Amino acid sequence: MTKILKGLGIFFLILIVFGMIFGKKDGSTQASNESANGNSKSAKYVLNEKEQKLLNAFLQEDVDIFLKGGDSLLSRGLIVTTSFEAAKAYDENQVGADQKYYKKEVLVSGKITGINSGIGNEPYITLNGTNQFLSPQIHFDNPNIDKLANLTKGKKIRFVCIGNGAIVGTPIFKDCQLAEDYIATKVEEIKPQLQNFLNGEKPNNDLASKLILLSITASRLLPDNSECYSGGKNCMKDIDKVTNKNKKEWLKEELKKTNAEMQQLGLKVPDSI
Repeated sequence: MTKILKGLGIFFLILIVFGMIFGKKDGSTQASNESANGNSKSAKYVLNEKEQKLLNAFLQEDVDIFLKGGDSLLSRGLIVTTSFEAAKAYDENQVGADQKYYKKEVLVSGKITGINSGIGNEPYITLNGTNQFLSPQIHFDNPNIDKLANLTKGKKIRFVCIGNGAIVGTPIFKDCQLAEDYIATKVEEIKPQLQNFLNGEKPNNDLASKLILLSITASRLLPDNSECYSGGKNCMKDIDKVTNKNKKEWLKEELKKTNAEMQQLGLKVPDSI
């Protein structure tokens, strides 16, 4: 898991502790209330109401952090950069920059310097670079024309793209999506994996299992009047209060207990603790 970063709050402290226990595996959008209860008849474990609400809260929190450019579970596997950093890298060493970005999935943020129409009226956007001649270009496979038409110069924005090298030193990114469109698709992909994990199947990646095991554990630690169960804005503050009263080792032990319990029920939990 990622290292603890200042200012990310207790949400990532818990996720980092979780990662320390189970290790890594290969592998505005709303988190739906049906994210993990679609096919409970065949489930080896059915989330109760509190666990389901916590799962939704954790998933929504991670979405919000992703959209703000923070370090989230949903950004795992992406190269996170800014348009200025990419332009600087290609200006200094195109071979080195290609090793970092070319054919990689990149979360790139920057300030819009141009909204253009290219060959065949295909839209593309330029973001701020080291100078006006090295403005990274954002190209689309299936552009969301309605959203692009409402963008303005100077707006700060984030895209998820595939690095496509550079032309005359200008970084090119292709198959780009607005970050909010990317994350909406990502969440929809995760929902069936959540239920598959509860059904005893091994999910495609470890995000589903981590979110569920974390939600089950947290539900056992929080008081019944926690705002996490009523949709309040102070859910993460409630978790902060609970975890601040206890040491990290205690959290690890609680997560171990949940892991062992789910394993006995037949869930494909992480192998090592």
